Formats: sequence, structure tokens, C-alpha cells
Amino acid sequence: ISINEVQERNFHQQLNRVGGFIYITQCDVDWVRFVAPCNSNFEVFTSAMPNRTNANTRLTLFNNNLVQLAQNDDISPTNQFSSLQFNFVAGTEYFIRVENLSNLTTGYYNLQVGRFSIQGNSQLCTPSVYTIQNLPAGATVTWSATPTGIVAFNPTGPTTNPSTTITRVTDGNVTVTATINNCGNQFVLNM
Repeated sequence: ISINEVQERNFHQQLNRVGGFIYITQCDVDWVRFVAPCNSNFEVFTSAMPNRTNANTRLTLFNNNLVQLAQNDDISPTNQFSSLQFNFVAGTEYFIRVENLSNLTTGYYNLQVGRFSIQGNSQLCTPSVYTIQNLPAGATVTWSATPTGIVAFNPTGPTTNPSTTITRVTDGNVTVTATINNCGNQFVLNM
């Protein structure tokens, strides 16, 4: 898995026979390999997949010798997905294990490492602040818009400041883009 990549996953059930009895078991566990692109604190988390039965996940992070580094079961008493934060080391290989704790349910989930998103008002009438959520330390952001000339940014970047003020110049529809550069990787977010 790569930074900010969303992987859609599910757990499988299996019919088993013991003597004359047939029963369903769920023994599926997902393993995912992650190589940290830089020294940074990233969130590893599971979340709901739209229109699917939610999984009850438990995340465990291991180093490449399978030594456990971190674990989380539930995000909260009402949220059975999982989330953990870890200070990853550049170039180091990690393994993420995702377990289904509802073994009689075929559950679905999204898995992601890093969570970048643009927060701001989708209707721009007055100058408004737009912010990149969860911008890693040291990452830079460059703001732009398509088509040009409808809005102005302050600052435009590249900047380590996760926020910019967007001011409407003229009426029209515009796509706001934040280009994030982090550890030699580039991520493009549109709003």
C-alpha cells in the first residue's frame, strides 16, 4: 500500500465439515506490506465501504521481523473500525495485519495509510480559509485552480503551511487543486 492510497477489502467465510456437521467459519486475515517513503508520523486506519456490510477490524502493525509495534481494535465504543498512529522510518518495510473480529460476518472495509483531504466551504462568496487535513511535517502544498482567473490564493506555495485563503475574483465554477509534495511523492487533491 502507498501513502494516501485507498484499498477496498473484505473478509471471506468458509464452509467446514466436522463429522456430520457443516458450519461456517471465518479465518480470513489480511496482510499488507508498506515501505515508508520518509521519516514521518502517519495514520493507518480502516473505514466503511459505501453500501457494504461493515467489518469489525483490529489493526496490528509489525516491523519486517514480525515484531509487533502497535495495535488498535476499535476507534471508539460506537466505531468498530481501527486507527493507529506511528512514527515510520524512511525505507523501512512494515506489515499491517487486519483481522475481522466478527467471525460470522462477511465484512467490508477500506484500508488507508495517511489521510490527506481539503477542508473548506464548497461555495465561495467571501474570502475563505482552505486547509489540508493531516499534512505530514515537512510536506509542501501548492494551490491552483482550473480555470484560472476566477479565484486568488494567499499563499499559493509551495509552502509548509497547510492553509491558504481563497478569494473570489469573478463569478464562475472552479476546481481547487492542492498538490502535496512529501518524501519525493506527489499527491493531487481536488475540490
